[in-house]
Amino acid sequence: MQSSVLMKKFLFLLLTLGLAGWSLSVHAHDFWMQASPYYTQPGGKVKISIHVGVDMIGDSLPNIGEWYKDFSYISHGNRHKVKGRIGDDPAGFFSTERPETAVIGYLSSPDFVELKPSKFNSYLKEEGLEKIIAKRNQLGEADKNAREHYIRCAKMLVQSGENYQGYEAELGYPLELFPLQNPYNLASNSTLSVELRFENKPVKDALIIAFTNQQPDLKQKIRTDANGKATISLNKPGEWIIKAVEMKRYPKKGAEWISYWASLTFKFGR
Repeated sequence: MQSSVLMKKFLFLLLTLGLAGWSLSVHAHDFWMQASPYYTQPGGKVKISIHVGVDMIGDSLPNIGEWYKDFSYISHGNRHKVKGRIGDDPAGFFSTERPETAVIGYLSSPDFVELKPSKFNSYLKEEGLEKIIAKRNQLGEADKNAREHYIRCAKMLVQSGENYQGYEAELGYPLELFPLQNPYNLASNSTLSVELRFENKPVKDALIIAFTNQQPDLKQKIRTDANGKATISLNKPGEWIIKAVEMKRYPKKGAEWISYWASLTFKFGR
């Protein structure tokens, strides 16, 4: 028994060391949670998997405590830690006791990447952060490598029973997407408004990107208004991801920038 435990710890140490080298390759990829199932009944077990990839296609990540600052869910106004052992994949699970819309959150630990100017500018354009390009030009850094810390702020909605309250719960993450309606209580071909908040303030002119796992090539790209709001067309059933990125100057040594990557996932249509 002891040897098998030691072997498991050794294997996950190797995994941790191997994945630590992914920073450069996964930095600008999507980061999201998935539920199995998204629809459940009170008392049902919901497995939560953590993913990194492109267009909702990629690898799942195990539960490694050093990789996150928060992995929790909000149920009827109360916050609980997601259950799961180190090394688990799916990373965790939970059960709702009563009908509700549960909110699950994953806040990653900061990671670091250094990018060449062309690659940095390319991803800034892709994520709608032209203001950072302008700032780099203003600071005379356009031709310099960019050093950046980044943090993932992932959020997910899971529906239990027929009570559609709870979807508006706040996780308190630096960058957070808030659905202004419950997608589980909307009819086909509906619209969903979201609000993006950074450090608890609405973010105007931020790029919101939304798509389904069934048609990832059909992306909706909308800029938030002065109140940080944008409206998505839920025109297809499936697993949806809505995402946004915000960046600011890093105030300490070792990097020039720090970015926050928010995602919101849910399933639309049964």
